[in-house]
Amino acid sequence: MAPSRGRVLAAPPDGRPESALSAATALRTRTAPHHRATETAYSGYDLTEPRSYALFLSAHARAITAAERALAASPGLPPWRARTPFLHDDLGALNVPVPSPLPFSVVLDTGRAWGVLYVLEGSRIGSAMLSRQVPQGRPRSYLAASHDPGEWREFRARLDVGLATGEEPLLDRAVGGAIACFALFAAAARGPDPAEIGAGRADGAGARRPAAEATAASQRPGGRGAA
Repeated sequence: MAPSRGRVLAAPPDGRPESALSAATALRTRTAPHHRATETAYSGYDLTEPRSYALFLSAHARAITAAERALAASPGLPPWRARTPFLHDDLGALNVPVPSPLPFSVVLDTGRAWGVLYVLEGSRIGSAMLSRQVPQGRPRSYLAASHDPGEWREFRARLDVGLATGEEPLLDRAVGGAIACFALFAAAARGPDPAEIGAGRADGAGARRPAAEATAASQRPGGRGAA
């Protein structure tokens, strides 16, 4: 589905059967080490410092562009809202070139696609908190693109329905998709090449035309880490 606007490794600590857990809870439990590793990968960015903030946005652009392009071609998902245009707008306002997306060669069947979407939707929560660290006057439309009231709860309900087949392979594939998405964001944190930031100014001077205008056609029908 193009954008419009699980099973755990061990038994639940309270002894409930795995099937009693919500899909989001199961995914969070099983992918927790990968989530922590991604947060650690982004822990060195200082969002109050212009160059570091530009590097942070560039890193996220490398990952989220790749993930959203993959999701746009994936079946079986509810409508979801892309954030790549917001990243391109913020980078354009900083006069920083938009980096090329990282390769993301994971085959997204329905199960894996749900896992990737879980990571991207969950990252909105952390992004909303991080947006408060960005000084006034600097572009932050990407981080500020949080959930509408009730949207996260609605997504969790749809995730439960989408993975409620009782088939372990589907749940496992969702976990695999989420882990692949966390790995994508962690890899992006090791870039981009600082020379790409040096090609522009990260203080907002000489802002370019919003990049979302140039990328709208391709977009039509996530702590500091991903989620």
